[in-house]
Amino acid sequence: MNITIVGAGVYGSRIASKYKKTNAVKIKAVVSRHKPKSESFLSIPFYNSAKAWQKNFGLPGKNDVFDICVHHNILFGILEEFARIGGKNFILPKPIALNKKDLLKIKQLSLRYKLNILVASQWYYSKLVAEISDFVKKNRSEILKRINFS
Repeated sequence: MNITIVGAGVYGSRIASKYKKTNAVKIKAVVSRHKPKSESFLSIPFYNSAKAWQKNFGLPGKNDVFDICVHHNILFGILEEFARIGGKNFILPKPIALNKKDLLKIKQLSLRYKLNILVASQWYYSKLVAEISDFVKKNRSEILKRINFS
């Protein structure tokens, strides 16, 4: 399986480092509007758009998977951009939409282009979860005192 990571921010960098730890997949490329700064992307070909990816690799094959590592507010546009060049297999970050209208747009796009979509959780990346995690770490002893283990 050939993975193209779309989005070279914090989440994309984390995902790249996880993929590098397995032999089951190969990171084919990274696509981002900005050149990646993370060491996770060293030696991985970089493209700034789906069209640039297509110009280099041609049409996506059946083993090409696009892991979309962007915020939900630009997810639909990115998904559509890769569907237009022939991408069929996508991993989308959760939450994929914040309202029913956006969810229906993704569903319609999926039906029109016959997309295979897997939704993965990225909640550990959200600011709220990070704040809760920091709070729990800082207050662990006090929290444990208040939990009844019987």
